[in-house]
Amino acid sequence: MTTTLAPDDQGSFDTAAPETDLDDHGSETELFTSWTDGSDIPMEHTCLGLDQSPALNWTAPPVGTASLAIILIDTSNTTQNPAGFVHWVLANIDPSVTSLLAGETPVGAVVGANDFSNPEIPSIGYRGPCPPAGETHTYVLEMHALDQMLDAQSGDLAQTLLQAIDYATIVTAKTSGIVTG
Repeated sequence: MTTTLAPDDQGSFDTAAPETDLDDHGSETELFTSWTDGSDIPMEHTCLGLDQSPALNWTAPPVGTASLAIILIDTSNTTQNPAGFVHWVLANIDPSVTSLLAGETPVGAVVGANDFSNPEIPSIGYRGPCPPAGETHTYVLEMHALDQMLDAQSGDLAQTLLQAIDYATIVTAKTSGIVTG
């Protein structure tokens, strides 16, 4: 499902009802960002700006949700993984949390390693979009409602966390954005 709300001139999120889909449990789960689905991701969230994770809001997850996860993937860069290059993965977010401020990590959340990591130098947490000069890449931001807390630790590899998230997902809300290097 894709839903977004853009902030107004004062930086507040527009509260007009976006297009919604029902999950398999008959409830709506919506994800709101500071950009419109498919549009440019603001520079402050990229490597050319502040490299700061975006502010997010979402509606309450369905009944039975034990935890939440957030993922940002560059679906245009499949050099390491056919699904894309992972820029951010958070897991075990308390399901009562319904928003994050820009740059915020929820208390108690597992912060995964992103795909900028290598065996000598781990990279943990948010790393913003940073496509090569002249290339436009698409980034998909997802919020997953999970039926369990994951057996995971901060610093776990992105692919390990993604497999666990995929297995435990009840419903996913997502949006996309683009960045040109």
